[in-house]
Amino acid sequence: MRSFSTRATITASSFVNEYHWGNLKGDPLEWVQQYFDAHVYSSNWGSCRLLLRLPRGTFDAATLRDYVKAGRKRRSRFEKAFEAMDVDDWCLLDWSFNDDSGEHARFSEEMDGAGWMTRLLPVRDELLGGDARPLYLGWLARLGNDELHDDEIEPPVPAGLQALTPAQVALAEFLMLDAEWLAAAAEECLHWAA
Repeated sequence: MRSFSTRATITASSFVNEYHWGNLKGDPLEWVQQYFDAHVYSSNWGSCRLLLRLPRGTFDAATLRDYVKAGRKRRSRFEKAFEAMDVDDWCLLDWSFNDDSGEHARFSEEMDGAGWMTRLLPVRDELLGGDARPLYLGWLARLGNDELHDDEIEPPVPAGLQALTPAQVALAEFLMLDAEWLAAAAEECLHWAA
């Protein structure tokens, strides 16, 4: 790890670095595959990414496919807002947001990029416990990124969407999810439960 940065704080369980010029010299996807259970990236120019590594089989393939299937309605704002991939014995979940418009002050004003890891890491334990709400938040991010076909069917709305955990609220904030869409989905969930 030290060969990638002389300034990083490296422990047995973490690699933390703040870049003012340049960027990480390694590939975060490869690092999560090989070394870490989580990766959080946040930049002041409007990009952020959360990668989580879970044991393969935490969710069955059909469930994951509900949230990441199909693709591109039209050219999206950035590559992909949410995807899942199996690599060896792992399932990697990848959420991201990119504000190339510069309209969201959060990115330029945020002083504690490292604080996101503390807020988001509990999402991993929730997923390990079978909670599909973070997957649905990923699907909403895809919707906001114009990745979905007009005829694509909404995946099952997970129970409890109206009462997100603090980590899930942080994920929604991290991905800049539209609060009205989230409220509408939670309302729909209540109608199904009634």
